[in-house]
Amino acid sequence: MAVLSANLIYGANYSIAKNVMPEYIQPFGFIFIRVLFTAVVFLLLGLFIKGKKVEREDFPRLFFCALFGIAINQLLFFKGLDLTTPIHASLMMTTNPIMVLLVAGLLIREKITLQKLSVS
Repeated sequence: MAVLSANLIYGANYSIAKNVMPEYIQPFGFIFIRVLFTAVVFLLLGLFIKGKKVEREDFPRLFFCALFGIAINQLLFFKGLDLTTPIHASLMMTTNPIMVLLVAGLLIREKITLQKLSVS
């Protein structure tokens, strides 16, 4: 049920976001709210869940991973969604891993194996 719910939310994300942009909120504002909300949730969870401590030297790496892996990635995606249709955006998002594999195969001679081609 959790996987089904997550996939339904993920699939509905394109249409919902397209309906609210740019009339009610701009793509940058949309992502700011998402990143801020997520950061607050993780900070609150961190207060109650004790686990392994993050080493001090890892904080810059975590910052840049969050910045480039989440914030800028989502910002560019939502700006693109604002400029196109939900169908085109979902097609680009789902074919992106295929394109990355092909480009890696061409540029850095990454081996394209059956395991990398399989859908899991």
